[in-house]
Amino acid sequence: MRKDKLQRLDAKGWKVGSTQEFLGLSDAEAAYIDLKLRLARAAKMESGDSEITVDVLIWSLLTAGASVDDLARIVAGGSSAKSAGGITST
Repeated sequence: MRKDKLQRLDAKGWKVGSTQEFLGLSDAEAAYIDLKLRLARAAKMESGDSEITVDVLIWSLLTAGASVDDLARIVAGGSSAKSAGGITST
């Protein structure tokens, strides 16, 4: 958030923070919720759910360790397990 916007909100009594701070979650509770959300998203990807967008798929590949070059090979259709670090297109 821009510093000027943060200052305006603060001047009007608004507080800006994380979801963890807002809900008063411990680090373990926040990690558990994050894991559950990731698992639910992964299950949707595995089942081919239409709610999963291309950007979510790309984000997942990057999070799993794919490089931008790996993604370029996958999109170009030249992916192999060796060239994409074990990540293959279907």
